[in-house]
Amino acid sequence: MTFKLVTGISTGSMIAPFAFLGGCYINQLRRIYTTISDKDIHTLRALNGLYGVVFADALSDTAPLYQLISRYVDEQMLADIAAAYKGGRLLMIATASLDR
Repeated sequence: MTFKLVTGISTGSMIAPFAFLGGCYINQLRRIYTTISDKDIHTLRALNGLYGVVFADALSDTAPLYQLISRYVDEQMLADIAAAYKGGRLLMIATASLDR
């Protein structure tokens, strides 16, 4: 199935590129969402007592999520999205800042 427009917000923004491109990307999406565990998304930070709880930016480190995304969102995927855009298709992803 080929979509003319795909949108995504939050976890949907991670699903959207795969759904937008379809084909072999659907199998990658299935693998990502059925084989990951908490350790693939975040690790708990070693908090330095109360100081860490009060002043740290988060209780978890999301570096594992960054690494997971980086394994799948590569130059080829971006080139495929660009080619689809040139063909008149749109991928629209939104984000929100919880700090504002």
